[in-house]
Amino acid sequence: MFKQITSFMSLQDEIKQTKPFKSISEELYLSIIYTAEKIKHSTECTFKQFGLTSTQYNILRILRGAGDLGRTCGEISERMISKIPDITRLIDRMEKKALVKRERSETDRRVVKVFILNDGLNLLDTCEPHIKKVNTTLFSHLSTEEQNVTIQTLTKIRDQLNS
Repeated sequence: MFKQITSFMSLQDEIKQTKPFKSISEELYLSIIYTAEKIKHSTECTFKQFGLTSTQYNILRILRGAGDLGRTCGEISERMISKIPDITRLIDRMEKKALVKRERSETDRRVVKVFILNDGLNLLDTCEPHIKKVNTTLFSHLSTEEQNVTIQTLTKIRDQLNS
């Protein structure tokens, strides 16, 4: 599934771009986007084996973390890694697969909470070792220090976007 890294190919070579980038910032931006897409593709292939998308997996993890408290669609949306416009329809599909259920609050009938079901928990238990293997394989060629520096750098970029 993953190629062993033997030499480094520049982004310019990888995307077959003949002209140099206009700036280092442009190259960095495109490198982040291109890398993120490649990572997403490799993980999506793994999720697909279990009949999931990365977004559904993210929702199941959020609901597992919520436990017996559940989460409203708005709360789920706030915690999502990839923001999606219509969480309600995605929850509908997951409910049809018996991975989650919805319950209307008895104290405030306007509030609907979503809860993970046993099938959803079992699916997470089944697929997580495979996801862990993908993550480990993706970053195994980086030292712990390199991984930490990458995390710190990406955090700085997100902080700039959040300010």
